[in-house]
Amino acid sequence: MRMRSLCAAVMICVLTAFSSTAYGFIFPVGGDQESRPRSEVKYAVTPDGWKIALEHVPPAGGQSGRIPVILCHGLGYNGDFWMLSNEVNLPRHLSLEGYDVWILSLRGAGKSTKWVYKLAEMGLEAPGIISSVNNEDYVGMGIKGLGMLMKLGQAKMENASANPKYINWTFDDYVKYDVPTAIDYVKKATGSPEVFWVGHSMGGNVLLAHLARYRRTDVRGAVTVGSQLTMVNGHIISQYINTLQWLRLSELAGGVEAEKAKQAAKEQARALLFYGPNMEGDVVGRLENAGTDTPAVGVLGQYLELVASGQFKTADNKYNYAQNAKNISIPLLACAGSQDSFVNPNDLTFLRDNVSSGDFQTLLLGPSAGMDTFGHNDALISRRASSQVYPLITEWLDKHADGRMPVPAMNGSERLHDVESDGSLPASQPQVPVPGGMNIPGSQPVQSLPRAQRVIVDDGANIARATRIVPAESDDETEGANRPLRALPVE
Repeated sequence: MRMRSLCAAVMICVLTAFSSTAYGFIFPVGGDQESRPRSEVKYAVTPDGWKIALEHVPPAGGQSGRIPVILCHGLGYNGDFWMLSNEVNLPRHLSLEGYDVWILSLRGAGKSTKWVYKLAEMGLEAPGIISSVNNEDYVGMGIKGLGMLMKLGQAKMENASANPKYINWTFDDYVKYDVPTAIDYVKKATGSPEVFWVGHSMGGNVLLAHLARYRRTDVRGAVTVGSQLTMVNGHIISQYINTLQWLRLSELAGGVEAEKAKQAAKEQARALLFYGPNMEGDVVGRLENAGTDTPAVGVLGQYLELVASGQFKTADNKYNYAQNAKNISIPLLACAGSQDSFVNPNDLTFLRDNVSSGDFQTLLLGPSAGMDTFGHNDALISRRASSQVYPLITEWLDKHADGRMPVPAMNGSERLHDVESDGSLPASQPQVPVPGGMNIPGSQPVQSLPRAQRVIVDDGANIARATRIVPAESDDETEGANRPLRALPVE
C-alpha cells in the first residue's frame, strides 16, 4: 500500500511536469501566426523571498516603443482574471493596440509562490489522492484530479511550497514588496523608465496605498476600476469578506468544511460582484476554475478593518493610507461601475478631493456616462466591458503615453460636484463621510506635497475632473498627521 502511494505521488509529479509550461493561459489574438503574441511567464523575487509571476504579453506584430502596462488583479483572484476568452481579454486588446503588457499575480495567487500543503483550492485534497489510489479508484481520482493537474501545471510546481512561511501575508506586503518588485522588473525587462498600471479592485488599491506611503516617479499613470482607499458602504460586503476568512481558515484546517465555505463564497461573489445582466456563464465558469485564489488571513483582516473603520490602514494601525492620499500625484483615472457593491461613488469622491494629482479623472461606468450599467467584476470581465470599457482605458493610455494631459483652465461656470449613486450631479457637494481625528503614532515625516483644488468639466457623455495645484499647507502636511479628510473649496 505504501509503495502504491509512492508510485501515485511519482505519477502526479510526472504528469504535472509534463503539463507545466513556461507559457500561460492566453487565447490567440487573430491575424497571421507570426503576428500573434504568445504570453510567457516571468518571475521576479521580492526582497522578502517570494516569487511573483509576471505573464508577459508582447505587442502584436512586434510593435514596440510604447510604455509597458502592468495589469493587477483584485481580492480573491489571480492573473488569469484578465484573460477569460478571446473577447473578454484586456491583455489581448492592449496588445493589438501596440502595448507591451505584463500581468501580475500577487503573492499567494496564480503562478506566484503559494502555500500548498493541501490542494483543496486546486480541485482535490492531497489525502484524497492517496486514499483514491489505495482504494484503486483510479477513475475517480483521474476525474477529480484533472482540473487540479491542469492548474498545478500552470502554477508550476516549483512555486508551490509546504513551507509555513508562505501560509500568511498582509495587504502591506503587497504594498511594500510586490508592487515595487513588479515595477522594477518590468522597467528592467523592457528598458522603459516608466510604466502604466491598470488595477482592478485590490489591484488598484495596492498601487494607491504604495503611492500614499512611498515616493516614486516611474509610474506614468494609472487606471483603477473598482478601487478605493475608503469604504463608505462596508456593511454590504462584510459577509463576503467573513466568508472568505472562513474559507481560508477551513483550507488551512483541511476537511469538508472548506468545500462548504468555497460554495458559499462562490454564491456570494456571483451575487455581489456582478451586475446580473452582464454575467456570462462561460466567463464566470473560467474565472471560478482558473482565476481565483483564496486570500490570506492577514489580507482579509485588513479588509475587515476597512469595513469597520471606513479607511485603509496598515495591519498594525500605525499608518493610515487614506489619510495620506495627498501623496498620490500621478495622472489617475478612477472608475467604478454604477452598480458596484464594493465602491460607493463617495469613495471616488474621496480620491478626487484628497489626491494631489494635477491630472485626475473619475468616471462612473453606467448610463450617466452613456454606457450600459456595470458592477464590480463585469466592468472588466464581460463582453459589454470589452466593447465599452476597454476602448476607454486604451484611449486614456494613448493620451498619456507621449506626455501629460493638460489641465483645463477654470472659469466662473465650473463648480465642484459630487456623484450620486444613480450618476446624477447634485447641486451641492457633501463632505466625504470618512472618520477623521485618528491618532496614528510612529510615522515618519516626508516632504510636503502640494494640495489641490478640484473643478469639474462636463463634456456631455463623460464626467472629467481636473485639478489645479495650490501651495502646500505648512503646519499639518506630514505623514500620518492628525487632520480631518475634507473636500477643498473652489475659488
